[in-house]
Amino acid sequence: IARELHDVVTHHVTAMVVQAEAARCLTAVPDRLDQSLTAVTDTGRRAITDLRHLLDLLNPDHSTEPTR
Repeated sequence: IARELHDVVTHHVTAMVVQAEAARCLTAVPDRLDQSLTAVTDTGRRAITDLRHLLDLLNPDHSTEPTR
């Protein structure tokens, strides 16, 4: 279940990040729009990181030791 959830959510969040990055290349971007797109991509990347962390905790083989 966790793997499926990860695949679905990660796919959509990744698409959001790619689309926001592409918008920078396709428009004449004022500074304010650029800051907004940066916020979208940063949020998307944080969501992926947080989701991976959460799903690791659901893993029965999860170790409490940090990964390297």
